[in-house]
Amino acid sequence: MLLTPGFVDIHAHYDSQATWDGELEPSTPHGVTTLMMGNCGVDFAPAKPDEHDFLIDLTEGFQDVPGAALSEGISCDWETFTDYLDVLERREYVADIGAMIAHGPVRVYVMGQRGANNEAATSDDTDEMAAIVGETVDAGAIGFSTTRTTAKS
Repeated sequence: MLLTPGFVDIHAHYDSQATWDGELEPSTPHGVTTLMMGNCGVDFAPAKPDEHDFLIDLTEGFQDVPGAALSEGISCDWETFTDYLDVLERREYVADIGAMIAHGPVRVYVMGQRGANNEAATSDDTDEMAAIVGETVDAGAIGFSTTRTTAKS
């Protein structure tokens, strides 16, 4: 047995699980005391009400998490990332969590199906995405994440 400081997991994917599970297992029983979520450009906010299923499908395909489990567990009672942070803030956790705003949901939020299809963003699109990310970081997001994957859901 060892006595160590808590571990910081800088690449956790508890974005959905954190909306229903304050224990954040299996990481916390192994000594993780801080988790950073929103990695790989994949998350569940921002999302217009008709985009939640798309983001669940994206997560299922990208992280190999069963979509049925996500659909049953996640509440999706938010639209903006700030709303999502508020949902997290109302819960209690056995570890500290931080959340980055992810590129995938921001792109789909601004561009709709064009974003889902990986079409090129216009300058207006990028300006709107930059504004959303800036507002979100001001509201408490730790930063911004993206990925270089070309996978589509």
